[in-house]
Amino acid sequence: MPVPGFQKVAPSVYYCDKPPLRPGIPTKAPTLILLLTWMGASSRYIAKYTSAYDMIFPNTPILLVTCPARDIFLRTESNQRHRLEAAVTILQAFRNDSRILVHAFSNGGARNFCIIAKALRMHTHAPFSAITMVLDSSPGKARLASTRDAIVQVMPKGAVFGPLSLILAYMLIFCAWMAHLFGMKDMIESIRSSLNDTTLVSLDMTRLYIYSDGDTLVEVSDVEEHAVAARAAGWDVEQMCFVGTKHVSHMRGNRRVYLEAIQFFWAKCMLQQRTKERNIIEGDE
Repeated sequence: MPVPGFQKVAPSVYYCDKPPLRPGIPTKAPTLILLLTWMGASSRYIAKYTSAYDMIFPNTPILLVTCPARDIFLRTESNQRHRLEAAVTILQAFRNDSRILVHAFSNGGARNFCIIAKALRMHTHAPFSAITMVLDSSPGKARLASTRDAIVQVMPKGAVFGPLSLILAYMLIFCAWMAHLFGMKDMIESIRSSLNDTTLVSLDMTRLYIYSDGDTLVEVSDVEEHAVAARAAGWDVEQMCFVGTKHVSHMRGNRRVYLEAIQFFWAKCMLQQRTKERNIIEGDE
């Protein structure tokens, strides 16, 4: 899945480096953008987001993690963690600078983020630390209709694949039901709990939920329930609900509002971060 300007460093992991600014030039931009796409996202749609970030933060490198459907259906979390080790290695190079912007789309992107965070924790023995996390169209809940529709969107069209999509949806729901029966978490529930795990995600990581009442795959109540739980656990949380836009299509619905929201949110988080750092310095004097 080639994306213009990106170098493939591993399966599903791509990196776009940028020339560093001259020393002494102040910047309010992120030092790295971690972009985790939704299941089955095509390079054409991914490029719309990478080009948008190139426009907003032209000097910021982008670490891109894609989510082919086979990573969801055929690979365990352990297998996927091994495949994403290259992303973990790149992130470790930024471990002394928390000015990272994380942008995860749908349950596929959120799952890959959680897997990367767990892998990093194994190396650092600390939660994933960044200034900002944007959760776009996520996290949802496991429902037959939404699971079926999500599978249909990424499956090839045709008389054979239509019934196959339905069979896959029933299989996933059955697995989720069996997991609950034996007191285990299904994949979606694991994503929801991992995102709100303070040992996995730093409480300093301010969170923005972007969702819509027009999303038929992830319901408003799914996102808002998770946001309430995150706020109660100690995260600084903001929410932005679009009207009528489809799943992972909020930028297409209103590009200006979407990008301005991310820019404003980042600027606010940077101000909060600098205030915290200044208070720490003044407290040590």
